[in-house]
Amino acid sequence: MKNRPVFNSRIVNTYTVLILSFLLLIQTSLDYLETFADSIIIHGGGSGSIECTDGSQAPSDIAFIVLVVNGSASGNWTLDNFNDPVNPGTVLSKGTIYSGNASISQYAMIGDTHNIKEEIKLCNPPLFTPISLTGVCGQNVAITVQLRSNNPLGIEDTFNGDVICNSIAQDSMQSATTG
Repeated sequence: MKNRPVFNSRIVNTYTVLILSFLLLIQTSLDYLETFADSIIIHGGGSGSIECTDGSQAPSDIAFIVLVVNGSASGNWTLDNFNDPVNPGTVLSKGTIYSGNASISQYAMIGDTHNIKEEIKLCNPPLFTPISLTGVCGQNVAITVQLRSNNPLGIEDTFNGDVICNSIAQDSMQSATTG
């Protein structure tokens, strides 16, 4: 009968470890969600035209995806001329987004091409980065795209498209409470 208290003691210790592990898991999950409380994911795209310095128009498409975590932005963008009726698919420029601010209702991002000296040959003379993307989130909204050129210094154009902005924390909490 001397083994019975040892056995009960092991059961109590096992339950204690399980309860403490469960409490630690809950705390870790809450800390994890809190870490991403200020996280926004944005993906968007639209069509429009780049107004070149020579007065011509270059029909273009813009697409981008960005993750903003606690004020730090990271993502990618592409600019192409697939909707150009004369020379479709002859220009494809892409790069990274390295800075910006976002909420679930608006965004302002800045990016570069992978090679900072790369020319965006939609126009003659060509355009350069940095590229700036700004606007509001939603369907059928204006996406303002600004590029650098030699003359004038900045080209700013408006594209029409869809931009979806989601809070990751909200999605994670919904998954955690429904899962």
